[in-house]
Amino acid sequence: MAATIVLALTLPPGRPFEGAPRLLGDRWLSDAILNVLLFVPLGAALGTGLLPTRRLVLGAMVFSAGIESAQLFIPGRDASVPDVACNTMGAALGIALWRGRRRYLSPAGSPSGRRERRRR
Repeated sequence: MAATIVLALTLPPGRPFEGAPRLLGDRWLSDAILNVLLFVPLGAALGTGLLPTRRLVLGAMVFSAGIESAQLFIPGRDASVPDVACNTMGAALGIALWRGRRRYLSPAGSPSGRRERRRR
């Protein structure tokens, strides 16, 4: 589902967010932040699997590079290497957040928190 949403937002011709207000006033920074945020849910979805994190991040990078390559041939789209980097960072962040969720969600003094620490 997350991959479908990413494809739906990144592959149609034109500029879907042309009139949208810019974050922090800078177009490049806004695009970078949006690219990171777009791939966080995909990373979280990937993080639910059993594959090693490195392999998942590499897969997200290849997926992003494929999108950027396709955008070379789509009118109104701009493909760039920084977009691949931001997309990959977003996916890595999503994977890290999903895989570390127990540490963030269970208080250190709770029984589940103590059980997690003992297991490591």
